Amino acid sequence: MESEKGREIVLFFKILDMKRLTKAFVAIMLIMMSIIVSGCKPDPVITVTTYTPRDITMSSAVCGAEVLVPQGFTVDELGVCWSFYQNPTVSNNRKSTSNWSEPFVCALSDLEAGREYHVRAYALCGGECCYGEDKSFTTKAELPLVTTFNVTNITHSTASGGGEVTYDGGLFVSECGLCWSTAEEPTLEDGHCASNSVGCGEFYVEMTGLIENTTYYVRAYAINELGISYGEQVFFATMGIYYGHEYVNLGLPSGTLWATCNVGADNPEVYGDFFAWGETEPKETYNWSTYKYSLDDQYHLTKYCCTSYYGNNGFTDNLSTLLEEDDAAAVNWGEGWCMPTEEQWRELMENTTSNYATLNGVNGHLFTASNGKKLFLPAAGAQYSNGNEWEGQVGYYSSSSVKTDASCHAWHFYFVYPYIYYIPPYMTIDHNARYAGLSVRPVRSFR
Repeated sequence: MESEKGREIVLFFKILDMKRLTKAFVAIMLIMMSIIVSGCKPDPVITVTTYTPRDITMSSAVCGAEVLVPQGFTVDELGVCWSFYQNPTVSNNRKSTSNWSEPFVCALSDLEAGREYHVRAYALCGGECCYGEDKSFTTKAELPLVTTFNVTNITHSTASGGGEVTYDGGLFVSECGLCWSTAEEPTLEDGHCASNSVGCGEFYVEMTGLIENTTYYVRAYAINELGISYGEQVFFATMGIYYGHEYVNLGLPSGTLWATCNVGADNPEVYGDFFAWGETEPKETYNWSTYKYSLDDQYHLTKYCCTSYYGNNGFTDNLSTLLEEDDAAAVNWGEGWCMPTEEQWRELMENTTSNYATLNGVNGHLFTASNGKKLFLPAAGAQYSNGNEWEGQVGYYSSSSVKTDASCHAWHFYFVYPYIYYIPPYMTIDHNARYAGLSVRPVRSFR
């Protein structure tokens, strides 16, 4: 019994000693920690707050911040840094400020339009950098501006057009071209063709696969990252084609359709062949001795003579208009084509506006109808005894009508290009010796 009671007493004192030791240990640890803490200085606590960017344009923005610095600490530099990516640092783009008031602002410039930027305010202190939170903004951008050129080089199935990108909207123009349709306000969903150009500047494209004698509406377009923009609308009409030759419908009262080229030419500005009146083939020499319907001079006509004074031995036949067999247009181009009469030339002059023009470097005369369609006549000159006279300066175009009171002459359309020597520019219906080689512009009837 006594031995057990003794053991309990020993155990009690052991436990008591352990508690004392534990309390002693805790006390020692508290004393050590107090010594350590009391021997250290507190770290600086700098608070940086990034403001939301404002006054955003296509290339600039205003950013600012507020920086709270504890007393006794000096900040070496304040500013903002920015990048295309989150949490930019001073190793990216940065701009410091000399305005140390709180808050401060920095104006960012030379930014790219339509781009997202991330910005943070910063404060440099003793080689350490403190940052504010990340803020993002997107610079402004616009659709490009594009103009549409008038359409040229129109045939029955093709035409040339273009435009100019005058402003890119602050973004790269990745594509530009033309779109066209038989309905107004064409878009890229209609027929279109992209040019080989990008960015700002002029561009040109060829429209193909068009339908003959059809009105088309055309707009230039340009694309940047923001979207598509269109230029103003222009329109044109393709040429018709008859027996392999193109014509234009000028909407004249008589319904006359005018060929787009001279006989012997394959483009509107090409001179083509020259024909004496009533002859159907070109030749080397043009004078009375080589003229088909005369015996050496103007007083010995053998066909198309309405006055005996000019007929061979008083001959008359009262033919005042060329027969099909003597019509250079009908013989060379086929059925349905003929040389215009004097009246058809007058109708053309009276029902269109006209002016002097050049086409692919060739001088000539341009008629424009109220329906917008055009007709160009080159200043081809005329063939006389001494060869071609007034080439590039004067246009002589035959009619199928003889001058009845002076049958040695026939009516023709005549124009003078500006500034030719002493002759002022003008156009008229005149008459000329039948032997002269003149240009022939065919016509046909619409009705």
